[in-house]
Amino acid sequence: MLILKSIGAFFVRIWRWIKETAWVQPLLIVGAVFAVIFSIPSLTNLVDSWAGSGDGTFYERYIQTLEGEVLHEEGGETLTAADRMTADLAAAIANPDDQDAVSKVASTYGEKFFLLYVGNECTACLDDEGGFQTLSSDWKKNFHPSDDADLRLYTIDSDQTSTNDEEYSNRDWNTAFRRYLMNYADSFFQPLSDLLYETNYHYNADISDETYQYFGDAAITGENTFTVPVTILFDFSAEALEEGRIVEGVLTSLTGSTNIEKANFLTNMWNHLDDDRQNPFSAGYWTSSNA
Repeated sequence: MLILKSIGAFFVRIWRWIKETAWVQPLLIVGAVFAVIFSIPSLTNLVDSWAGSGDGTFYERYIQTLEGEVLHEEGGETLTAADRMTADLAAAIANPDDQDAVSKVASTYGEKFFLLYVGNECTACLDDEGGFQTLSSDWKKNFHPSDDADLRLYTIDSDQTSTNDEEYSNRDWNTAFRRYLMNYADSFFQPLSDLLYETNYHYNADISDETYQYFGDAAITGENTFTVPVTILFDFSAEALEEGRIVEGVLTSLTGSTNIEKANFLTNMWNHLDDDRQNPFSAGYWTSSNA
């Protein structure tokens, strides 16, 4: 009985304090309102990290323009930023032992970087954009590159219009991106496809052979037209060159249902040289299916 009386007395004292200090209640309410207001940015960032979101503006920061793209077979010169980058990459992947070609890429674009093929009219691309934003904002904080390198990425927009599109309006290559594909199907996309076909990710993720074939064809029309998103990692570090693992690629949407999961997936891609049993880009990846 004494225990029950003590408990009852405690609650009586609490109730008496609440009644006698009623003036505190408005302060508590105001404090709660301000707490909610100040927490909105954090909540917004948290929600943004849960699911894909984007409007293309993040991709635009890193764009390699297709403005002025001409068809090379008609005598056009390599002029655009996308042209210059692709031509340099084509030379480097064709012969990784060519120190001049590799050094040119490394000095201009970085030793290691992502190249994204995206489109502002591509829903999957915009869904993935949040993953790249999350990765970029928390690089070396929540997402850790094992080489401690800075994050570099570049984009090529398949929906970009060019002021000279009208000159090709009555042909199949009526957009700048289609002309770009025509220009580099043989010298870049096919050799790159062959390299990607030999990656650990092709085997570990059980990607179909046709996926690599279609990517390499870089077709501009037909049933197997080149599609975006595409994410390629180029790695010209000494270790990657020594191991012959200078590229990785995801030829579809990123794996993951949230921005954080997608950013983790991209971190694994970056860390492809690690001996990691949980990394599908690693030679050490292990599951019951490949035991």
